[in-house]
Amino acid sequence: MEFMKNLILILYLCSFCFSSNQVIDNDFSNHMELFVHEDIINQFLFSFGEIKGTDRIGLVNYSWNVSNLRIDISPDKSEFKADIYFKSSNFERNDLIVGDVLISYDKEKNLIFVKIQDVVIDIDMSDVINLIPKNAMLVHIDLSNYFREPFQIEGPQPKTATYNIDVLDDSQKNIKISIKDSKLYLVENGIKIFSNYECVSD
Repeated sequence: MEFMKNLILILYLCSFCFSSNQVIDNDFSNHMELFVHEDIINQFLFSFGEIKGTDRIGLVNYSWNVSNLRIDISPDKSEFKADIYFKSSNFERNDLIVGDVLISYDKEKNLIFVKIQDVVIDIDMSDVINLIPKNAMLVHIDLSNYFREPFQIEGPQPKTATYNIDVLDDSQKNIKISIKDSKLYLVENGIKIFSNYECVSD
């Protein structure tokens, strides 16, 4: 009975060896699929709360408040978005601030990197205060410094696993399974990593 259990395990493990070691696009024969929902990152951004600032341009004082930080991921692109409330004296404006999100996978470190950058908005004060001529006062707000370091998410594990199987009373099989190929894809509302494994026995 013990021998049969070990045999079944060996056949299962070695099945990795006889399939393609390369990730195949849109193919369900890939060995492992890791899905990371964008909400994981958005929960972290939610912990930022609100980002506030004050400044002045010429004789005009103003303040701004950024809230509802989030990223939106689709197969075509990934974007950072946030709501910005701008106020100067009795004048106010609500707007949307948008930035780029670069998503990559480091196979060696087994880490997914999510880098938010170019989070900027230029506000023409004439859109807020009608008395100011158009393009006479431009307010430039850059939030990129708040996201200098990329977010890091663990990739598929284990990278390498070794199994010692007793196949007979006096014989043992050593099987090592490791990731051969992995690729990252953007999908609706998240990130997917497809991985294929290889096994080596001695």
